[in-house]
Amino acid sequence: MDQQGPTRDIPACASLRAFAPRRHRFSGNSPVVGLNIFDHYERGQKWKQKVLKNYLECCQRLHLPDDLYEVMLEENKKDKKSALVFRKDYYRTGRYIERFGKNILITDHKDWPTDEIVRASLDRYIVEKAFRQSKDDDLVGIMPLHHWTDGKIRCHIFTCIVSLAYLRLLEIRLRRAGLMITSRQAIEEMQKLHSCLCWADGRSNPKRMLEELTPLQAQIIAALGSEPAGGVLQKKKS
Repeated sequence: MDQQGPTRDIPACASLRAFAPRRHRFSGNSPVVGLNIFDHYERGQKWKQKVLKNYLECCQRLHLPDDLYEVMLEENKKDKKSALVFRKDYYRTGRYIERFGKNILITDHKDWPTDEIVRASLDRYIVEKAFRQSKDDDLVGIMPLHHWTDGKIRCHIFTCIVSLAYLRLLEIRLRRAGLMITSRQAIEEMQKLHSCLCWADGRSNPKRMLEELTPLQAQIIAALGSEPAGGVLQKKKS
């Protein structure tokens, strides 16, 4: 493919594992669109503009093209009554389903074989996962944004990006130690670990103590190069 800049290759790939869930979701969305249309029609919204507006909003909400179905009001010539008609466009629906599980990849690595390009593209889940985490209120939540000035907004977004980088580094450290868990699972497990200050008889200063570690907590702490000592976590001695 010739565009502005270097020449790029465009390999195409198909995945049956991606096709099946996409086809299942689409089959479940079709009756939802129809029921939504007829539900609003029965409530008295008999005007064509309102019915079509509701149909377009429903398709947008379900992330469906708006040309897969036909929605129209047909008038009976005998009694002059209108009837709502909702039917599937089988040709457009079939062409739409044919694209399920297929991806077109654009790359400037012309010396890479196709299978290597596909494997590299599969790592995009890391970016998608980070994008979902940016909407998570528990770990990294970019929104809501309680700032007004440009400098504070940039600082807030930079802090969120750094947090995403730390979460990814945490997963890398855990995988190197043989722990195939996510950063969320590791954080939730470590949140269960508590410490307390204990006063012994005859002593004026308290002593900090840790709860007994679970096997997973001990593995996480060891993977991060620490160990419990003196009631606190300290750097592991080499």
